[in-house]
Amino acid sequence: MIETKTVIDRLGGGLWPGEVTLFYGSFGSGKTITALAICVQLANSVNKKAVYINTETGERDCGLSKKLAQNFGNISNVVFIAARTNDELNVLLGGRRKGKEDEIDKGLAKIVQDPCLVVVDSITWHYAGEVKRSPPQYKSQVTQEFQGRVEMWSRYLFQFGCPVIYIAQAKSQIGKAISREAPSEEVEAEWIGGNALGHISKEIYKFVNLGTKRFKIVKIRGENAGKEVIVELTDLKNLLLNE
Repeated sequence: MIETKTVIDRLGGGLWPGEVTLFYGSFGSGKTITALAICVQLANSVNKKAVYINTETGERDCGLSKKLAQNFGNISNVVFIAARTNDELNVLLGGRRKGKEDEIDKGLAKIVQDPCLVVVDSITWHYAGEVKRSPPQYKSQVTQEFQGRVEMWSRYLFQFGCPVIYIAQAKSQIGKAISREAPSEEVEAEWIGGNALGHISKEIYKFVNLGTKRFKIVKIRGENAGKEVIVELTDLKNLLLNE
């Protein structure tokens, strides 16, 4: 485990080389700003590049770079990349461009060769759009394809030997899942993509919006599961233990 001195360390967690950490929660619950703060802190501490891949807005940094610079100073070690389509994300994470599967593309390795951290925000954005557009009879097929992509993307990122953070929205776009506690009942799944994200994640953190610029992080998987911490959004430096 890498000693990061970030907010997840307060929960007995950390970042693991070659492993995936999953952040999930509703819109505005603090997932992105937490991940970006970790990018800045870790990149500056080891003087290597951290990669932030934005799939949601079509913009590289969502306008957050100025705010990060104001609070953390040097953000030159954070590389912002936009993946505007599922095809772009697939190529970045080791896949082939649709219709040009025979072409060799080095993906993210062509942009950053030795990152200290990779964040994908969000890993499920384009997938959710596919689910919404698909007729009901094809939704399970879309899910299976996504699960295969997630496993392939994770294997590709493993070659960098750095921690990976996947960010996902909270609720399933597909519908219901079987309750483990009561197998005869159906409940709403807590993140989309079937079991793919949970299967490949070493540690899982749930983010909850508490309103009035505050959010809660609950550790769902890993040592000290169930432990939680409350963070003030108005002070990004609260995301670091040493502030």
